[in-house]
Amino acid sequence: MAGPRPIRTVSHRYRPCTEGALTHVRHSEAASAAKANVRAAVPGIEAYNADNSAGYTGLTLAKLTAYDQGIKNVVFLGSPNTTSYCVKSTVGTKSWYKQGPGGDITTNACTGP
Repeated sequence: MAGPRPIRTVSHRYRPCTEGALTHVRHSEAASAAKANVRAAVPGIEAYNADNSAGYTGLTLAKLTAYDQGIKNVVFLGSPNTTSYCVKSTVGTKSWYKQGPGGDITTNACTGP
């Protein structure tokens, strides 16, 4: 039988998070949240379009939340029309947009249909 094993100690030094690193995390979380808000709104927007003979015309946040009450923190830029819309979400200083229906969710601003 082997003798007793030596005890190894591991030193964990406390390394405080710097303000710059913390700010980066906050910006990253804000960007993720804004993008997720836009992504979550799209199925409701498309459902409204399918139910409305005038396409996206007349779509508002109040009408959108009738399809899904979880949709939040989005605004329409310009007035949605029969064929397109522009939706935006801003969390903190980070904004994401979708020029719909065919556009990607992006940080490039759209101004309306």
